Amino acid sequence: MWTISRRVILAVAAALLTPAWSLAQDITLSGQVRPRTEYRDPSSATGERQAWTTLRTRIAATWQSTGPVQAFIQLQDVRFFGEEASTLGDYQADNFDLHQGWLEVGAPTSLAALRVGRQEAVYGGQRLIGAVNWTQQGRSFDGARLRLRPNDAFQVDLLGFQLWESASPARDVDATLWGAYGVWTPADDRTLDLFTLRQETALDAGDTDQWTAGLRYVARDGGFDYRLEGAWQTGERTGQDVSAFLLGARAGRSFADGRAGLTLWFDYLSGTEPGSDEVGAFETLFATNHKFYGYADLFLDIPTHTAGRGLVDLAVKGRLQITDDWGVNLDVHRFSVAEDGGLSSGDLGTEIDLTLTRALFHGLRVSGGAAFVLAGDALGPVRGIDDDVTFAYVMLDLVF
Repeated sequence: MWTISRRVILAVAAALLTPAWSLAQDITLSGQVRPRTEYRDPSSATGERQAWTTLRTRIAATWQSTGPVQAFIQLQDVRFFGEEASTLGDYQADNFDLHQGWLEVGAPTSLAALRVGRQEAVYGGQRLIGAVNWTQQGRSFDGARLRLRPNDAFQVDLLGFQLWESASPARDVDATLWGAYGVWTPADDRTLDLFTLRQETALDAGDTDQWTAGLRYVARDGGFDYRLEGAWQTGERTGQDVSAFLLGARAGRSFADGRAGLTLWFDYLSGTEPGSDEVGAFETLFATNHKFYGYADLFLDIPTHTAGRGLVDLAVKGRLQITDDWGVNLDVHRFSVAEDGGLSSGDLGTEIDLTLTRALFHGLRVSGGAAFVLAGDALGPVRGIDDDVTFAYVMLDLVF
């Protein structure tokens, strides 16, 4: 009798536990802990020197079904050390947020895959749409992405993101971003991107209905690599007609079996002519500008941080992998405005960036760097900074 009862109990338990165990087998957990200490003189916030430490903590779960369905949830907490007067008295989790939360229908090799929810979006080297990973909080979008893959050489993303929602308590107007981004890869060392993006916002100060269209070509040939890109903006921005453009180019050469490299870099972002009734300043939309315009981050919000005058960036970038663990980068930027009307000089200054990285253990890296900006005559009128700028940081990054 006991044998039969035990068998029944075990059979019922197995039936109840098997679905949960199968589900658990399909879940992958991951995370990140990233503290960073920074120093800036002068500080953009106070005009005095400042030092501070921030912390990013992320935990994520990926679920993959046996069919073409997967889901991803990523929670994060971002904080300044010491921002809470008392961790004993403040337990509201003010900095805790959902960074990503999406579901996707469609296998990676299928003709179409639809992703819906809060998600990071990265396109074309993050020139116009990026995740801004350098910031501790990062960027994500609420909306949907339909990825079409008619063949192995071509894919196009149709995207629609709700930036503001008038029905929510936080906003009284709607703002959207939608468009198409296609990537053609005729060979392993050749890629051509074509895209068109549209922003729509209705504000009392004037509606925005702005189109951005362009292309990006990337190629490698032996030890050389190239990038050419351009974008044009038209439509309306806050009630004014827009006609603006961006041109970018780079040419690089690798040495020592890829362990070293040297790159020449040029970017031109158009500006508005003083007195013009048409906006000529190119807007970098949702870009990761930290990658492009110097690590001191003087030009993160363009065109605001260039006073609508545009930006010209001529740079030389070098890299060296000293050992398997140690790497060093040295970049030199020469900045000026594209439109210098009314200024005694269009020179914004010269920036020198030095960064070091080292892999310590599996999943753990340490990096540090310093940026020195020798202020030009135009940096004060344009950016509100009259002195030379020093920026430095050290960061630990554990990914598991």
